[in-house]
Amino acid sequence: MSAIMASITVTLHLKDYIFVIPYSIVVLIFYGGGPAGVAPSLTNEIFIQSYRPAAFVFTGILRWLGFVMLRFILHFFTLCSVFILPKTKGKTPLEISRELKNIRACGSTKEDVRFLRQS
Repeated sequence: MSAIMASITVTLHLKDYIFVIPYSIVVLIFYGGGPAGVAPSLTNEIFIQSYRPAAFVFTGILRWLGFVMLRFILHFFTLCSVFILPKTKGKTPLEISRELKNIRACGSTKEDVRFLRQS
């Protein structure tokens, strides 16, 4: 958080010399003002001194679990887009829609799909 504030101070000083600097200030403010800088301060304010180490461990575990889950979700969508979705380069929208209709999840047949639609 202090590094973000120091870089905001430096970029405010340099904004008259380089035309890109005002845009980078906006990025720094949104990044520094986001949830990344709030979690340690909030944990520090909520818990008393004797409980703070456990609170920091708990919030660190939750943060890393969130990162791991996000990574698994992104890898799943990447694998789905590579192996399940058809290649669309050089095809018309009609050909793409025909190929998307032929995709079956988990080996289901057309009879299974008809049965599900009737229910």
